[in-house]
Parts: sequence; structure tokens; C-alpha cells
Amino acid sequence: MLRLIGDGGVIVCAISGGADSMALLHGLVRVREMRKRDWTLHVAHLDHGIPHNSADMMQFVASASEASGISFHHDFVDVPALSRETRESIEEAGRKARYAFLERVCTNVGADALAVAHHADDQAETILHRILRGTGLSGLAGIPESRTLIEGSCVRLIRPLLGFRRSDCVAYLERRGIAFMHDETNDDVLAATRNRIRHEVLPAIEREINPQAVTAIVRLGALAKQASALLDELSADAFARCCVESSADVVTFDAGLMAAEKALIRMAIVSIAVDRVGGGRAEVGFERLQAASDAIARDRSDVVVELPAGVTVSKRGRFVAVSRRDFGKDHSNKRASTPSGVRAS
Repeated sequence: MLRLIGDGGVIVCAISGGADSMALLHGLVRVREMRKRDWTLHVAHLDHGIPHNSADMMQFVASASEASGISFHHDFVDVPALSRETRESIEEAGRKARYAFLERVCTNVGADALAVAHHADDQAETILHRILRGTGLSGLAGIPESRTLIEGSCVRLIRPLLGFRRSDCVAYLERRGIAFMHDETNDDVLAATRNRIRHEVLPAIEREINPQAVTAIVRLGALAKQASALLDELSADAFARCCVESSADVVTFDAGLMAAEKALIRMAIVSIAVDRVGGGRAEVGFERLQAASDAIARDRSDVVVELPAGVTVSKRGRFVAVSRRDFGKDHSNKRASTPSGVRAS
């Protein structure tokens, strides 16, 4: 906690009223008093209008903030109505509304950090959810302990409880006689996939396969984070080594040097280049990156792999280009039988 926050600063605490967030709030207050830290705390609470007792939860958090002498900021968003309007799931609409509200509070109070109450169980649920949906190494790393709240912002989003289990939070509150409320929306396994993982999938794994499953999954995430950081470093070095020329429209590489790299590094180089030309690497799936990597490694000198957002990976002669326009249109257009999304030219 101290490592994430430091000795002083303005901290906005996202408090729902549940056990996790109440443990966060009281933990910060207690550490501030015990360690004499110069922290200015603010509580932020968004009423989503979902559980039937959402107004009661808002009042509960308001009272807890007042009792602790902490400024209270709140707002209301009709998330079900917002979900219908945007055609997003209630979970996604609620998440966006919540973070938009928290960003406004942070801006208004000049916050240095936004503290949220994600814990080890949340981390395990996130990693397992991503595995089931399909994820790469960076996604397997789970949610970070600290990150910039929004791009270009000086505010950091911090998760001081990420090393603690949900049961630790409840035990902490019970030992000190601190009240908390229960958010009924977290119980509906039909409303959100995360709820099903939380209440059905993970408990079944712990009960029937490994009682320490959460610890094992979190450990896997930590290892994936280290491996992802190493891959990023190796990929950046390889990109610089192979790159011949780079602009906002096209990144050109030495085809021989690219082909000599390991397949995983080639895929990462292409992914970096996609970002450089404004394609957005998140739009490119594993299969497309693998197709590009395989095309670069083949002996064939004229081949084009099509990626989302109008991006192409073109291998022509001694060069490979990642671009948002057709590279080398003056070359011949011979066709050959190739996999979907890959064409010879």
C-alpha cells in the first residue's frame, strides 16, 4: 500500500459499500493514522440504480465517509437505461459509467491516485475469464497493481488490495466490527459471466480439483506479467534491428532479418508496426498475426497478408512492409492459391 501511494497525496477511493471497498477505505484510514502519512482522502460512490437497495447503499457510504471525516462525492446513473440505449451489457455500461464518474471526481479534487478495491480473487477471476475467452500473454498477466488512469493523465489507478483474498477483507472487517453491505447484483450468475465464474466455476475448481486454485492462477498471472515484459523488451530490440524505414503510413523491414527471428518475435514486431500505422493491435487476432509471421518466413518473395482496419503485411523482394495502403502497387499481380486473408501477388 505504501509502495503504491507514497508519503503524501490526494487519493480518491472508489467505495461501493461492499466488504472489499470498506476494507480498502478503513485500511487506508488506519495506515494513514498509524504511519502518519499526509494523505487527503476522498470517497466516490456511483449509484447504478440496479439493486433495489442502491439508494440505501449510497446513504451507507455517505454515513461511513462522514464518520471518518472524509469528503463524499456521489452521482446517479440509470445503468439499465444506459445499457438499452448503447446496446451494451449492463456490466459493460456500468463499468464505463463508473469510470467516467471517477475520472470526473479525480479531476475536480486534483487527485494523485484513484484507489479501487480489486483483490486476489478478482485477479484470478479476470485471468480465468480471459483464458476462456481467448487471450495472449499480456492478457494472461491479469489486472495491473498500478496504471495510468487514462492516457496522458497524471492520475494513477492503484489496487492496494490485490495481494489479499476476499476472505481476508471480510475477516479484517469482522475483527474490527466494521459494517458493510451486500451488492445483490454480484449474485446473479445470469447477468454477468464474471458472476458465474465467481460463484460457480472457481468454487467448483477449488472444491474438486485444487483448493489453492486462486493462488495458483494469481501466480500464473505474475509469471505471465514477467514473461510479457521480457517479450516486449526483446521485440522492441528486434523491431529496431529489422526496421529499415518507418512513417505514419508504412513501416518497412529487411525481409531476411525478419525471417531469421523466432515466430513469436516476428508476430510481436508486426503487432508493433500495426500500432505505428494506426491499425490498433487489439484488432488483430492471433491467427492473422501467425499468418503474417508464416508468410514472412516462407521463401516466396511476393505475398500480401490482410489484417483488420485496412492494414496489410506485404513481402516483396528483400523487404517487408506493414502499411495502411497497398505497398508496391507497381509490382506484378500474379495470383496463387493461399490461405484466407493471404494472397500472392
